[in-house]
Amino acid sequence: MLSNYLKLSFRSLLKSPLFTALNVLGLALGLAVSLLLFLHIRQEMSFDKYHSKAERIHRVIINSFWDPASPDMLANAPNVVGPTMKETIPAVEQFARLMKHEFGESAFVTAGENKLVETKLFWADPGVFEIFDIQPVAGDLKSSLSQPNTVALNRSTAIRYFGTSNPVGQSIKIDRMPPMEVKAVFEDFPGNSSLNPNILGSFQSVKWANKQMVWSNSSFETWVLLNADADRK
Repeated sequence: MLSNYLKLSFRSLLKSPLFTALNVLGLALGLAVSLLLFLHIRQEMSFDKYHSKAERIHRVIINSFWDPASPDMLANAPNVVGPTMKETIPAVEQFARLMKHEFGESAFVTAGENKLVETKLFWADPGVFEIFDIQPVAGDLKSSLSQPNTVALNRSTAIRYFGTSNPVGQSIKIDRMPPMEVKAVFEDFPGNSSLNPNILGSFQSVKWANKQMVWSNSSFETWVLLNADADRK
């Protein structure tokens, strides 16, 4: 049976080579597009799923009613939201606020004789290491953001700034801020992570963000980790 199909296909190819070529090309193009769509959808659906606590991790989204006629949904929240949720909601086990340096502006970083421009600098609470699966490379990662003027670097950035030297215990200078001590190094985040910092700096280092605990400034990416037995609905 198969040999008959092959013979018929070969005869069709000889009789109408252009028509056959167009059919084969169309089939190949359709398969290629389908494969690309499948890979794209799989990549999108895999984002942040690698975290061991993924089902318990939630990003805080708020509704803004400055204009009651058309409320806005914001992916950032006021800096007071995270601490307040942990204090008042028993289901919240941990929180972490992340803020892009100068609201997304590049930072000028000096490390020894190296002067570099950094675009992926975030100021974060130490809870970020409890919520997300961030793999340590050197130093004490969990306590690295517990004090002001401290930072943790990803592996690529540590090599870019310090080469083969151990960066832990050394300092970097960020813009006009006080020197920041490198407390730890962590593995680079995978490509399917919505969080992808090169530098994580202690949230306590940004003085105004800690002093002005207000509900009117929604500039802070806020994540919470719910208890294992919490009702996520």
